[in-house]
Amino acid sequence: MEKCARCGQELALSPITNDLKCPNCDSGAFFEINEKFVKRNLERIVLSLLEQQPLCGYDIIKIVFQRFNTPVSHGRVYPLLYSLENRGILKSEIRKGARVKVYLITERGIELIKSRPDEFAEVRKHLGIAGTR
Repeated sequence: MEKCARCGQELALSPITNDLKCPNCDSGAFFEINEKFVKRNLERIVLSLLEQQPLCGYDIIKIVFQRFNTPVSHGRVYPLLYSLENRGILKSEIRKGARVKVYLITERGIELIKSRPDEFAEVRKHLGIAGTR
């Protein structure tokens, strides 16, 4: 990975602008953009991730942080997961032996994604994942 010429910090790829930025020298603008993108698109991000594979809430939080360098609190993710489950867009199951609740996308969730292709295409691009299954 490339390093900043000014401070030596590892450069981070901005999923919004697709260029390398220094988290120390770019006055935080890069991370503010990421944070706004995540807040504005959290439901679409969660559905796009779950379209790829079942995940628990903790894994969703971890992936969002890894991809966007933006922390998302349990207090935002879990209520969203419960809401999506109550609307029939997700379902949950307890994995045997692990005692971990994982979330899976339902057919209704797949239909929702297919009904908004442009919105989900933008999110998928920033996540670096392919289109619908």
